[in-house]
Amino acid sequence: VKIHDLSQRIDGTITIYSVSGQIVKQIPVDGHTTVKWNATDMNGRLAPSGIYHYKLEFNERTVSSGSMIFLK
Repeated sequence: VKIHDLSQRIDGTITIYSVSGQIVKQIPVDGHTTVKWNATDMNGRLAPSGIYHYKLEFNERTVSSGSMIFLK
């Protein structure tokens, strides 16, 4: 997930969800303009292939969301 046009350092979180709505992983943004998900869950296990949704939040507000496909 790439975040564009951040004019100032903003701390936030990207939350990745399975298609069933369960949280797979939360990744702190910490002011970076690019965030990479290594396709692991919160326990470090490789996530299965499939469709995932993500939500980007800053200051407890959703600023972006989308879907992605992960293939092994």
